[in-house]
Amino acid sequence: MNTPLIAGPYPMSNAIYGFRPESGWPGVLFQVFLQTIVVQSWQKNREVEYWISFEGNSMRAVFYEMDSQISLPDTGTRRYVLQCIIPPTNKDIGKVPVTLTVRGSGGKNLAHDLFLGFFHFKPNGTSFSFSAKRRWDIENLRI
Repeated sequence: MNTPLIAGPYPMSNAIYGFRPESGWPGVLFQVFLQTIVVQSWQKNREVEYWISFEGNSMRAVFYEMDSQISLPDTGTRRYVLQCIIPPTNKDIGKVPVTLTVRGSGGKNLAHDLFLGFFHFKPNGTSFSFSAKRRWDIENLRI
């Protein structure tokens, strides 16, 4: 999380602790970890919507709040996580900017286009190779 792969011309928004994965293909789960103090101010609104945009292609994100026994700098033991599915893109391979927009009651923008970093699109399925021998091994595996 937060390696040179995601670096861009602007620093990551201070509302964000980090995100993962840094690269992949459409359809995988994308997670954003938010800073505690910013989330608490957004949550004062009754209805809050989170939208994650991959080069302008926005997906509504689901918000989760949970506890951890491990304390992290600037977040403590409370975790605030956004999740969405990475949308289809016109770009087969390459880096695209990722931003976050937060809307409150009545569609009021609480935060608009907060820069998260860059997501690197890979060709679909490149991390999994399936040779004929490996297929035979998997089909004949007895558990």
